[in-house]
Amino acid sequence: MGSRSFPAAPVPAHLAEHEDDENGWQTGYVKGTDFSLPYYSPFSRMHGDEVASGALRHINCGYLSTPGVAPTLLALKQHAQSLCLLIQAIDPTEDSREILQGTEKGKDKEKPKDKSKSTSKKKTKSPVTDEPPEADSSPSYTLNDAFDFLTDLTTPYTNDDPSHHKPLTMLLNEVRSRHEGHGLTTYHCPFHAAGPPRAKAAPQKPYATHHNLVMHANACLERLDHEFSSTGGILSLLPTRAAHDADSLAQAQNSLLGQWLLFTQTLVARTHELERAYGNALDVLAGEAAIPAQSLSEKGPDGRSGREVAYPQDKYILVNAGEDAFKHIHHLLDKQEALVQQREKGYKAAGVLGDYVWAKKRDGSYYARGLVPVNITTRYYRIMGQGHGTLFVVPAWGTLPAVGYTRELEGKPAVVATPMVVFPERVSELERKFKEGEKEVNEIMGDYAKLKTANEKMAEELETLRADKKKLEDEKRKLKDEMAEVLKVTISGQRSW
Repeated sequence: MGSRSFPAAPVPAHLAEHEDDENGWQTGYVKGTDFSLPYYSPFSRMHGDEVASGALRHINCGYLSTPGVAPTLLALKQHAQSLCLLIQAIDPTEDSREILQGTEKGKDKEKPKDKSKSTSKKKTKSPVTDEPPEADSSPSYTLNDAFDFLTDLTTPYTNDDPSHHKPLTMLLNEVRSRHEGHGLTTYHCPFHAAGPPRAKAAPQKPYATHHNLVMHANACLERLDHEFSSTGGILSLLPTRAAHDADSLAQAQNSLLGQWLLFTQTLVARTHELERAYGNALDVLAGEAAIPAQSLSEKGPDGRSGREVAYPQDKYILVNAGEDAFKHIHHLLDKQEALVQQREKGYKAAGVLGDYVWAKKRDGSYYARGLVPVNITTRYYRIMGQGHGTLFVVPAWGTLPAVGYTRELEGKPAVVATPMVVFPERVSELERKFKEGEKEVNEIMGDYAKLKTANEKMAEELETLRADKKKLEDEKRKLKDEMAEVLKVTISGQRSW
């Protein structure tokens, strides 16, 4: 037999309008009620299980949501005592019961009960009446117990213990306001000052928790990323390396955000260089893997000698590759190597380049080991009608002076076309969130307009039906009058007859 399923408990009326809070997924976020704002604090995040179970659903009140003023344990106990007195005055009872704190069924059966925390079985009077309670009729707790304020509800609770007067900043509600119509929850700024301290241990900025600071920094970075979206986002915030921005760049490098962005830019550039070097290394070594090692050990056609290796270089013939092409290509590589060496030195100064990359020359100087790539346009030729035969290669055809005239002649375009300028702006995270909310609002407004139009149409139909009803009632009344007149004439005729 399957397990029985019970219907979900109905949501009370004072909670129904707040159950669709979009922030309810956060650990420790207590949704609002008709009497209080949503509650979100370090305490609620620490007790996320109790919040999820609904045990802390009604925790929030003015004591926890007063901006910048943290409640004390004494204030909370006094508030709880007043609430207990209020509830007992509204719903008085004669039987007293023991208060159990966090116990489960069956766990406390074998534990001996503390006589100081047990209550009498005698009937008691309401503490708001004029009659004093009977002796030993109310719970008796030791001072500084969790529920010591229940010992006597008729006497205002006081306690001189220093721990009861310490501000409990972790209970402060971080939610500033909530608009159910717009579905918007506003939080307190972590740099909000609480004013003059009321105690020695009271902090000047009670909302400056690690969680709030991280969320505040994330919101600021999202705004900056949105403002600089047209230039590449927040990574384009740093000044350029131009001469007129030298002072600004130096000042930016002295800030944490500037150092972070500079390190990220340098690391991204270094990663890009490593990826290019890795790809070039694969291209250079690709020919070594053209023939598997297993094929080299197989016997040749004669059955005795090894199989002859066909090198790919035998399929290509270099043409127009004299000494001028050799020197020209080395000249381009020398310039590229100088640029690479400067970048490598910059990477080493930024701390993103290891020492093992550097090698020492005979003159004592150091250079970064690696490959120097250069992109040169190369032209390939093939004899027509020969199929897949030999390929003739002209190296550095795009920059070689020997073929400059041919290159210039072929480079003259017959038709000049100007492409249309396209500037796809980058969509920032802040803009994406705003557009999602705007889209949702537009959909709601569209549905509202449709419902309003349908309502107006139904109202017009209702007016038409009312007019028809009135017309029919007038005709009915007229027919009744005519029938009464005919009946009257008929009766008069019968009498005269």
